[in-house]
Amino acid sequence: MTVQVKFKIHTEKEVKVDQGNSMKVATQGRKGAATSMVRHNLVESKMFNQGNILELVKCLFGKSLHNFKGMCGDICEEYKPGMHHLVLSSPIAPCLIWMGQVGSEKITLVDSLTWQAFVDLLSKATKHKGLVIIFTENKKEKAKKVAQNCAAKELIASASGTTAAEAQMGVLSKELEKSGMATRKIPPQTYEYLAIMKKSCVYHKATSVNDRVKMRSAQMQAKALPDEAKKIKIEPARGMHPALAAHLLSEAMEWANVLKGKVEALPDKDALESHLESNQISSSPEF
Repeated sequence: MTVQVKFKIHTEKEVKVDQGNSMKVATQGRKGAATSMVRHNLVESKMFNQGNILELVKCLFGKSLHNFKGMCGDICEEYKPGMHHLVLSSPIAPCLIWMGQVGSEKITLVDSLTWQAFVDLLSKATKHKGLVIIFTENKKEKAKKVAQNCAAKELIASASGTTAAEAQMGVLSKELEKSGMATRKIPPQTYEYLAIMKKSCVYHKATSVNDRVKMRSAQMQAKALPDEAKKIKIEPARGMHPALAAHLLSEAMEWANVLKGKVEALPDKDALESHLESNQISSSPEF
């Protein structure tokens, strides 16, 4: 069995190389072209051995995938010293993809089953000849595949009747209904509506600390005494929702009226003293 070994590896580290082959031509009135720096992060088998492909000639029956990778590492070492470590033991080794090909059939070698399928294809081939490519996916190609997968999922979801965004909104509305918070069925001026509006309140950049204190102490101001409540002018703080401000003002006025009625219902000081004196006279013993 004959297996050609090739590799095309994109590394994370980039190396700047000066293009020394560019010729500098200087004429009168013109300057020579500046040398350009090129960044390289690709290690490819055709860069070595004058572009010739090295082959592994071995009977693969009874061999494991681990043994096969070790033999391929030795072939890579023949391309360039240090490639055995790069392919098998370096930090980038777990990210490498081992692709086996026999004719038009391609198999990604990941476990014993795929390895056995690759050996079976080699044994059935006329010349018992195959190819193994060790490579990494390019970042641009990987991002392109991810975008294509996302687009395919959206198209499938839209064809089935609901998109992913609509499904997410449906889940969110169910969570809101379970929690009892504001939904489309809850009218304004209710506790749930005001609670959700309070959570969604956004402070303006010009809002000072005093304004925020006013917003938080609006209910405390509403519970003040009637005499003090007359002196306090309650105004909606900046950044507060109009519905929440109106609700707080109405509560403040109701509390002020209730406290005022309780104070007016109390008896005067003179009437209270006369009432106490009459009770003392009636309760005194007669001799």
